[in-house]
Amino acid sequence: MNQIWDTMFDPNGYSVWIVRYRYNHELTKTFMSANLLNGWFQRMDHLRKYLFGSMIVFGTSGEPGSCAIGGAFIVRGTGDSLPEPLTEVEDTDLYTWTKADIHGKDRDLVNDLFAWEGKFEGMGADYEGKPVATGKNFK
Repeated sequence: MNQIWDTMFDPNGYSVWIVRYRYNHELTKTFMSANLLNGWFQRMDHLRKYLFGSMIVFGTSGEPGSCAIGGAFIVRGTGDSLPEPLTEVEDTDLYTWTKADIHGKDRDLVNDLFAWEGKFEGMGADYEGKPVATGKNFK
C-alpha cells in the first residue's frame, strides 16, 4: 500500500471511499453475503475503468447480524458525491459511502481493507471482533 500512496495514487484525479452495507443486522450466512457482492459487482461491470475496490465479508455464519460487509473503493473523481453512473447501479444504495481522509485518520483503515487484515478500527460496531471470512476485489 505504501507504493500505491507514494507513487501510483493521484489525489487530484481520484478519491477513496469507505463502504459499509446498511443491512448487516440481517446477514446470517457468509456465502450468501459473498453472493450479494458477486451480483453487485456483475451489475457494475461497465464501470471497471472508473473504480477499483476491495470488499470483505466479516464474521461467521450464524444468527442475524453475525456477518457484515464492508470495504473501500478508489473512484475516479474528487467530488464529495459519487459519480452518477455508480449511483445508478442497482444495489449501490444498499451501502453507505463515506469519503475517506487518506492523509489522516482513515489511511490505516483503508490499508487494512485493501489487505483484508488488520484492526479495521473505524468501521463500526457491526464489524468489531468479526474475523475476515472472504473478500472480493473489483478491478
